[in-house]
Amino acid sequence: MTTSLCLFLTIGSYICGFLSASIHIGDTFSLTFCKSNVVHHFFCDIPAVMVLSCSDRHVSELVLVYVASFNVFFALLVILISYMFIFITILKMHTAKGPQKALSTCASHFTAVSIFYGTVIFMYLQPSSSHSMDTDKVISVFYTMVIPMLNPVVYSLRNQEVKTAFLKVKSAFIRWKQNKL
Repeated sequence: MTTSLCLFLTIGSYICGFLSASIHIGDTFSLTFCKSNVVHHFFCDIPAVMVLSCSDRHVSELVLVYVASFNVFFALLVILISYMFIFITILKMHTAKGPQKALSTCASHFTAVSIFYGTVIFMYLQPSSSHSMDTDKVISVFYTMVIPMLNPVVYSLRNQEVKTAFLKVKSAFIRWKQNKL
């Protein structure tokens, strides 16, 4: 990756983040609030704040879906393009171990990205009629806390020593559970 491409991607992510936040802030300030000011959520997230509004939320929900869709699918497009370049490079490798190691790394990364974006898509791109604040609470904790904690585990499972230790813990847990029954 060239320095100019890295700089372009960095500046582009800041610009997209600023624009996305500006759109959501402007949209939130256009709502009127006359109910409780208590957000029944772990985070002051956009859907949780919109529930408190007593004005028509149809336009705000559309804005949320369109902006979230653009953010998610544009980011996924960039990731998929980078995977395409990685796979082209892997196909050009002439060693036996190189492609296997590269694919192992890509598989770990793809797993982490899939889990993260899967929960984000479920959280922000579902119809408002099927929104449940209780489900949103669980999902928001999942994508903000659980997935980042799982990342080191997902990436370290490529290491043979970690795999062996993980299998030992798993078999010890199974034996302990069988003894309890």
